[in-house]
Formats: sequence, C-alpha cells, structure tokens
Amino acid sequence: AAIGPQSDEPAPEPDAPDADDEPEYEDGPHPIVLEKLPGGPGNGATGLARSALWTPMLELGDVILMDPRGVGRSEPDLMWNSDAIRPERLFADETTATNHMRELCAQAATELGAKGIDLRGYTTIELADDIDALRRALGVPQVNLIGHSYGTHLGLSIIDRHPGTVARFVAVGTSGTGDMMKLPSDLDRSLAILSAAVAADPVVGVDMPDFAGSLARAVAALDDRPLLVPITDPTTGEDRDVELHGFGLRLLLLADIGDTADLPNFPRLISSIEQRDPSVVRWYLEKRMRQFSRLPMLMFTVRAASGATTERWSHIRFQASSSPFGMARCLFSPAIDDAIGVRDVGDAFR
Repeated sequence: AAIGPQSDEPAPEPDAPDADDEPEYEDGPHPIVLEKLPGGPGNGATGLARSALWTPMLELGDVILMDPRGVGRSEPDLMWNSDAIRPERLFADETTATNHMRELCAQAATELGAKGIDLRGYTTIELADDIDALRRALGVPQVNLIGHSYGTHLGLSIIDRHPGTVARFVAVGTSGTGDMMKLPSDLDRSLAILSAAVAADPVVGVDMPDFAGSLARAVAALDDRPLLVPITDPTTGEDRDVELHGFGLRLLLLADIGDTADLPNFPRLISSIEQRDPSVVRWYLEKRMRQFSRLPMLMFTVRAASGATTERWSHIRFQASSSPFGMARCLFSPAIDDAIGVRDVGDAFR
C-alpha cells in the first residue's frame, strides 16, 4: 500500500503488541502459517502460487504468498518506465553507465514523489513491519517464514524487529542484515569453479585452458577498444549498433552467472569476444536491454537503505580492484544511493 511521508528521524522501534490485540485459541494447536519472502529485492511472490512446491506444505497449514509494497499486485507499482531510460548506456564505460543511472534514479524519485509516493517508505524496515501487520491481520500468534536471497535479509529483519512472532525460519542463499552489498570475492569463487570445470572438459578445455584468464583479457580488451554489436532493439524493433565496454561485459556476466541456462555458453561467449566476433554477445545484449528498459525502484531503495558498514565498503573496494567483476557487483551503489533520496538505516540495523 502507498504510505505517507516519512520523517528523517531514525526508524522507531515497533510497538509491543497489546495482549488484547492478540488472538486467543481455546482448543488445539496454533495454526501454522508459512509465508514466502520473495528475493530480489524487487520480486513478487504471488506469481509462485501455481508451483507444485507448496502442495506438500499445505498439509502443515496455510501458505501465504505476498507481494511486498511497490511490486507485483501491490499498489503503487514502483517499476518505473520512461523514455529517458537508455539501456545501451549501461553497457558503456563505468563512468557513463553510473552517471546515466544516477540521472534516472533522481528523475524517478522526482516523478514518483509528484504522485505522492515517498520512496523513503520503501525499505526493509517497512517491509518487515508489513509482514508482521499481515500476521496480526490473519489473527495468528506466530508464523513460519521461508526466504530466498533478499527474502532472508528481510526474514532476519522481521525476527529482529518483532521477537517472538516467528516460530521457524528457513533461509536459502542467506543474505545477512549487513550483507546487502555483495563482496566481489563471492563471485570470484564461482568464477574459479567455472574455470576449473572448463579446463577439465575434454573438448572445451583444449581451446580454453584458462577461462578466468581469458575473461580478464576480454574485459581489458573491451576497456581499450569497445566492440560494436549490431542488435535489434527489443523495445522498438529497430536495428542499431551498441558499444560494449569492459564494464558492460561485467554487467552481462553478473546478470547471467546465476542462470544455469546461460552459464554453459560463457566459454563460447568469451572466446567470440576475444576474436572480435559480436554474434554470441548480441543475444545476451538484447536479452538484458529488454530487462533494463524499466527501472525497478524498489530494488534500489532497499539496497540504498540497507547499505553497508564503512568497513564492508572498504573490503568491497579492495576486492574490486582485482576482481574481474569490479564494482559492478554492487549494481552502481554507492554512487547512485544519494540520488534516490532514501535514508541509510544505519549500522545498528546491520
């Protein structure tokens, strides 16, 4: 739901529930409610309703799938559309891409604010309180939570802010309350595993014995001389050329390294770029340009608010200096965070 303006004061501690407000159960066990906390941040959950995953869980109790404020069926929707968005600029050099994203975030905040939508009310703190408000509206004393990725960040925040209201919590791909901004070394380990798998392949490994080294060379080559990629614009249908820089390749790999359908093509992708052949990367570019043609503002408000400690930012920058992914791992933060206008929730939260 839309909310009113939020003050610049620190987020208040939640009120302890009054005894009169809590439901009473005369007979039998408390009902079991399982709430699925979506990932992202910025993903909805109601679209998962048809999944067979929940069928055995229904034997234990009700399953609640909730779209957080700002996404899915919740209103207003913070997915921002504008002709000002130029996805091709995000695949340019890091300065060009970051400056464009800063401009877009500032414009989105202004336009949404003119509609009465205060982006300061879209942080993990508000989302956590929403989940507890739903629990109380359902009339149950406790809920069970299952979260994936950002959903674990949110789940831990619910447990912290509303003690005693969560019976059990399943966290998959855990992101701690201080871990919103990711360390490049996390992906470096994934890259090392992938590189070893490529080297061990009896066919591919012959041509690419050092995938990690090939990737580093491809990024450096694109930084020195961008690759011109002919594409069909996914939003307009027009044929055009896009310059792919090293930072743009980092973004593409970051978006696809968790996609098991795309991951097996990485050796071919990097090999073709080394040969200045745009035919393979064209598919990746068209796919991600379609994705980046809209701005999921909830993702950026939550990330900006949860932030990172000074020490963690120091670790991130140190690792980025040698990681193939660089600062792309943080999706333009912290450079864009002040343009969004969302308050950092502070180290006490983290």
